[in-house]
Amino acid sequence: MGQLVVGIEADWQGASLKGSQGPILVGITNYTVSTKVTSYDSVRARIGYAFDRWLVFATGGWASARWSTSFAFTGDKARNDGWTTGVGVNYAMINNLFLTLEYRYTSLGSVIYSDPANNAGDLGNKVKINDVRAGIGLKF
Repeated sequence: MGQLVVGIEADWQGASLKGSQGPILVGITNYTVSTKVTSYDSVRARIGYAFDRWLVFATGGWASARWSTSFAFTGDKARNDGWTTGVGVNYAMINNLFLTLEYRYTSLGSVIYSDPANNAGDLGNKVKINDVRAGIGLKF
């Protein structure tokens, strides 16, 4: 649409992102909560402005991830939905080949933990991902 570019993107990536929080006092015992993200994906809208060989864009939409959490002596596996947003720039080296640089923030909510007595609670261990992505793209 002239210099305005709109589209839809989807992606999936395997991961080995680890984080921990603690100690958390439960009764008289301190525990550390550890979370490992094993994969995450998204479906996003993209809008940008093209000029010369450049495209500056913003993106945002739905995100989801799989992770495992350990707390004290047991663990939990989860999949949770959230949202993602970001900005980036593309530079066309030639008509069909471009370089890309993008920053994205993804928020996937809290880790909910169930203890052995079947009590559930939000441990406050928020899953957030900050990505800086660089690459080469090919237009078809």
